[in-house]
Amino acid sequence: MTFHTRMGDLRAAKEGDTCCIDVPALPPEPLKTTPRELDGVFAEPPIDVFRNFDNIFANLGSEAAVRRFEPDLMRIRRLGKTGLAVIGVGDGTSGAAFVSRYFAPGAGISEDPVTGSTHATLAPNWSGILGASRGWAFQASPRGGWLDYELVKDRVFLRGAAKTFMEATIFLPD
Repeated sequence: MTFHTRMGDLRAAKEGDTCCIDVPALPPEPLKTTPRELDGVFAEPPIDVFRNFDNIFANLGSEAAVRRFEPDLMRIRRLGKTGLAVIGVGDGTSGAAFVSRYFAPGAGISEDPVTGSTHATLAPNWSGILGASRGWAFQASPRGGWLDYELVKDRVFLRGAAKTFMEATIFLPD
Protein backbone atom coordinates (compact mmCIF):
# COMPACT_ATOMS: atom_id res chain seq x y z
CA MET A 1 0.00 0.00 0.00
CA THR A 2 1.16 3.53 -0.70
CA PHE A 3 0.09 6.50 1.41
CA HIS A 4 0.61 10.02 0.11
CA THR A 5 1.53 12.08 3.17
CA ARG A 6 2.93 15.55 3.86
CA MET A 7 6.37 13.99 4.36
CA GLY A 8 6.15 12.19 1.02
CA ASP A 9 5.07 8.74 -0.13
CA LEU A 10 5.02 6.10 2.56
CA ARG A 11 4.84 2.50 1.42
CA ALA A 12 3.89 -0.43 3.63
CA ALA A 13 4.17 -4.13 2.86
CA LYS A 14 4.11 -7.44 4.67
CA GLU A 15 7.40 -9.36 4.58
CA GLY A 16 6.80 -12.79 6.05
CA ASP A 17 6.02 -12.31 9.75
CA THR A 18 7.06 -8.67 9.76
CA CYS A 19 5.90 -5.41 8.26
CA CYS A 20 8.13 -3.08 6.27
CA ILE A 21 7.50 0.64 6.03
CA ASP A 22 9.44 2.55 3.38
CA VAL A 23 9.58 6.27 4.22
CA PRO A 24 11.53 9.25 2.88
CA ALA A 25 14.74 9.91 4.80
CA LEU A 26 14.50 13.20 6.67
CA PRO A 27 18.06 14.24 7.53
CA PRO A 28 18.42 16.01 10.88
CA GLU A 29 18.65 19.80 10.99
CA PRO A 30 21.05 20.77 13.82
CA LEU A 31 19.90 23.33 16.38
CA LYS A 32 22.41 25.59 18.12
CA THR A 33 20.43 25.60 21.36
CA THR A 34 17.63 23.71 23.02
CA PRO A 35 14.29 25.42 22.29
CA ARG A 36 13.26 27.64 25.23
CA GLU A 37 9.92 25.78 25.42
CA LEU A 38 11.93 22.86 26.83
CA ASP A 39 13.49 24.86 29.69
CA GLY A 40 13.35 22.71 32.80
CA VAL A 41 12.58 19.45 30.96
CA PHE A 42 16.07 17.90 31.22
CA ALA A 43 18.00 17.12 34.41
CA GLU A 44 21.23 17.47 32.39
CA PRO A 45 21.56 19.45 29.16
CA PRO A 46 21.30 17.28 26.03
CA ILE A 47 24.55 16.48 24.19
CA ASP A 48 23.02 17.85 21.01
CA VAL A 49 19.62 18.87 19.71
CA PHE A 50 18.25 18.69 16.18
CA ARG A 51 14.92 18.71 14.42
CA ASN A 52 12.96 17.68 11.37
CA PHE A 53 9.81 19.32 10.04
CA ASP A 54 7.69 17.96 12.88
CA ASN A 55 9.85 17.01 15.88
CA ILE A 56 12.66 18.05 18.20
CA PHE A 57 15.29 15.41 19.03
CA ALA A 58 17.42 15.61 22.20
CA ASN A 59 20.44 13.32 22.46
CA LEU A 60 20.77 12.36 26.13
CA GLY A 61 23.92 10.37 25.37
CA SER A 62 23.11 6.88 26.59
CA GLU A 63 20.49 4.18 26.65
CA ALA A 64 20.37 4.44 30.46
CA ALA A 65 19.65 8.19 30.32
CA VAL A 66 16.80 7.61 27.86
CA ARG A 67 15.28 4.85 29.99
CA ARG A 68 15.40 6.90 33.21
CA PHE A 69 14.13 10.15 31.58
CA GLU A 70 11.06 11.41 33.45
CA PRO A 71 9.00 13.51 31.03
CA ASP A 72 7.35 16.66 32.32
CA LEU A 73 4.40 16.51 29.93
CA MET A 74 3.10 19.93 30.92
CA ARG A 75 6.41 21.52 29.93
CA ILE A 76 6.76 19.42 26.76
CA ARG A 77 3.22 20.52 25.83
CA ARG A 78 4.65 24.03 25.35
CA LEU A 79 6.01 22.75 22.01
CA GLY A 80 2.43 22.66 20.73
CA LYS A 81 1.90 19.85 18.24
CA THR A 82 5.66 19.42 17.79
CA GLY A 83 6.91 16.18 19.33
CA LEU A 84 9.98 15.52 21.45
CA ALA A 85 12.13 12.44 20.95
CA VAL A 86 14.84 11.66 23.49
CA ILE A 87 17.60 9.43 22.17
CA GLY A 88 20.85 7.80 23.22
CA VAL A 89 23.39 5.32 21.96
CA GLY A 90 22.78 1.66 22.82
CA ASP A 91 24.71 0.38 25.85
CA GLY A 92 26.11 -2.66 24.06
CA THR A 93 24.06 -5.22 26.00
CA SER A 94 20.58 -4.75 24.53
CA GLY A 95 21.62 -5.10 20.88
CA ALA A 96 20.22 -1.68 19.99
CA ALA A 97 22.39 0.75 18.03
CA PHE A 98 20.31 3.49 19.62
CA VAL A 99 17.30 3.84 21.91
CA SER A 100 14.53 6.44 21.81
CA ARG A 101 11.29 7.57 23.42
CA TYR A 102 8.71 9.94 21.91
CA PHE A 103 6.33 12.44 23.51
CA ALA A 104 3.82 14.81 21.86
CA PRO A 105 1.34 15.82 24.57
CA GLY A 106 0.28 18.91 22.57
CA ALA A 107 -0.93 16.52 19.85
CA GLY A 108 -2.64 14.16 22.34
CA ILE A 109 0.25 11.67 22.61
CA SER A 110 1.65 11.27 26.13
CA GLU A 111 4.18 8.64 25.05
CA ASP A 112 3.99 6.81 21.74
CA PRO A 113 4.81 3.07 21.89
CA VAL A 114 6.82 2.89 18.64
CA THR A 115 7.12 5.84 16.27
CA GLY A 116 8.01 5.05 12.67
CA SER A 117 8.04 8.67 11.52
CA THR A 118 10.78 9.73 13.97
CA HIS A 119 13.00 6.97 12.62
CA ALA A 120 12.90 8.68 9.21
CA THR A 121 15.29 11.15 10.89
CA LEU A 122 16.89 8.88 13.48
CA ALA A 123 18.13 6.37 10.87
CA PRO A 124 20.10 8.98 8.85
CA ASN A 125 21.35 10.60 12.07
CA TRP A 126 22.67 7.39 13.63
CA SER A 127 23.91 6.00 10.31
CA GLY A 128 26.18 9.05 10.12
CA ILE A 129 27.33 8.72 13.74
CA LEU A 130 27.84 4.95 13.73
CA GLY A 131 29.05 4.58 10.14
CA ALA A 132 26.53 1.83 9.40
CA SER A 133 23.42 2.17 7.26
CA ARG A 134 21.59 -0.70 8.96
CA GLY A 135 20.98 -1.66 12.57
CA TRP A 136 18.50 -2.26 15.35
CA ALA A 137 16.71 0.50 17.21
CA PHE A 138 14.62 0.10 20.34
CA GLN A 139 11.87 2.48 21.42
CA ALA A 140 11.88 2.18 25.21
CA SER A 141 8.27 3.16 25.93
CA PRO A 142 6.34 1.04 28.46
CA ARG A 143 5.09 -1.18 25.59
CA GLY A 144 8.32 -0.74 23.62
CA GLY A 145 9.31 -2.14 20.29
CA TRP A 146 12.22 -3.07 18.04
CA LEU A 147 12.82 -1.69 14.57
CA ASP A 148 15.29 -3.04 12.04
CA TYR A 149 16.24 0.16 10.20
CA GLU A 150 18.05 0.50 6.88
CA LEU A 151 19.04 3.71 5.12
CA VAL A 152 19.15 3.29 1.31
CA LYS A 153 19.90 6.54 -0.56
CA ASP A 154 17.02 8.88 0.30
CA ARG A 155 14.72 6.20 1.81
CA VAL A 156 14.50 4.52 5.21
CA PHE A 157 13.18 0.97 5.48
CA LEU A 158 11.75 0.07 8.88
CA ARG A 159 10.97 -3.56 9.61
CA GLY A 160 9.36 -5.04 12.67
CA ALA A 161 6.36 -6.63 14.27
CA ALA A 162 3.09 -4.71 14.17
CA LYS A 163 0.10 -4.74 16.46
CA THR A 164 -3.40 -4.29 15.02
CA PHE A 165 -5.13 -1.59 17.03
CA MET A 166 -7.91 -0.67 14.61
CA GLU A 167 -9.65 -2.03 11.56
CA ALA A 168 -11.60 0.16 9.16
CA THR A 169 -13.00 0.34 5.66
CA ILE A 170 -11.96 3.25 3.51
CA PHE A 171 -14.30 4.44 0.78
CA LEU A 172 -12.67 6.35 -2.06
CA PRO A 173 -14.57 9.03 -3.95
CA ASP A 174 -15.89 8.10 -7.40
